[in-house]
Amino acid sequence: MLWPERADSENLKIINVGALDGDTFSITLESGHTIFLELEDRTHEPAFAALIASGDFCKPYTDGENLCWPGGMSLTLKEILGMLLSQSNIRQNQNNCKEE
Repeated sequence: MLWPERADSENLKIINVGALDGDTFSITLESGHTIFLELEDRTHEPAFAALIASGDFCKPYTDGENLCWPGGMSLTLKEILGMLLSQSNIRQNQNNCKEE
């Protein structure tokens, strides 16, 4: 598994992206690792809401460095890895609270 805190995003390349179930995207890296990115928490943001309304939210593509959508919206790989790291921290904190 690719650990975001260990990844050097400047050396990684995205080779394929795809829309899965509504708000989840698969991002395949040149290393062979695949990231599953859920954007449910961001769909209320104006840029993502506009993509959903236009029907383009499920039409991602990559330029090798970014997850892109028609109309210019994009997320860098560094942003994606940061999002995964923050989600991992949230889950870890929730698990710690359950154990106490």
